[in-house]
Amino acid sequence: MKKIGVTYSPAIDEKWSQIKELVDTVEICNLSQFEKAADKLWTYHFRFRDPYNPKAGSLNLLKLDEIKLALERSKEVIFKKKPEIISVHLAFPALEIGKVPPDNHNVAESPILPREEVLKRVVESLDYLSEFTERVRIPLAIEQLDFHLGGAYEYICEPDFINEVLQGNKNLYLLLDVAHAEISAVELLGERPKNRLVATRKYLKRLLLERVIEIHINSPIWEDGNPLDMHFPITEVEKKLLRNLLFLPNLQIVSLECESEVEKQLKYLRGLAW
Repeated sequence: MKKIGVTYSPAIDEKWSQIKELVDTVEICNLSQFEKAADKLWTYHFRFRDPYNPKAGSLNLLKLDEIKLALERSKEVIFKKKPEIISVHLAFPALEIGKVPPDNHNVAESPILPREEVLKRVVESLDYLSEFTERVRIPLAIEQLDFHLGGAYEYICEPDFINEVLQGNKNLYLLLDVAHAEISAVELLGERPKNRLVATRKYLKRLLLERVIEIHINSPIWEDGNPLDMHFPITEVEKKLLRNLLFLPNLQIVSLECESEVEKQLKYLRGLAW
């Protein structure tokens, strides 16, 4: 049996009384949300330079000092009630990153660094985090991103790069974001969005799926050929992908990232995961 999770948001908070019995664990992305999720098991996704400020910029694994500061500011809450999993985005290949609306995907604002240098820095930052997470016996996972043009995703979304990061730390897990995988598969393989099921299956076969500990699920869309990860309700594509992933050996949590049709989707996921 897998645990069913949901990513916290104000919209989810408004629906909490209707869905709380369907949810085992809540993912929070900044620590100001902790008290909202404190009555449930929780996972913690490091996403911000300042873990208490949801408007702060995204953490960059190339910047070890940022990682150290974010962890230091988070330790008190982590010790107060240990999360089931700590995760971090596998990002970025440049030191300075900006955002582009409408889905706020990232763009590089400084030169792209050589692949080997990025790999070395990323592994160093993850080694620092895992030294702490191993000591407190909390699994650490990297979440793969969705490829977009603009330089902020060069080679970091490629399965070979993701696998090298995982192989660089035997205690590291993968948080598999299905929508991110769909976008990366279509964009990197040059496929049409309507063929994303086949493309995503090809993409997933190249990943170290035995390292997957958690899955994020929602549906991406393409507008005028541009991919958007706006957390739309899951479709038959995601359902078919998920059915093939549920039996992965280390999978513990399937977490919904969506703010509409939430109760309906959670009921589906709970029925599927039991």
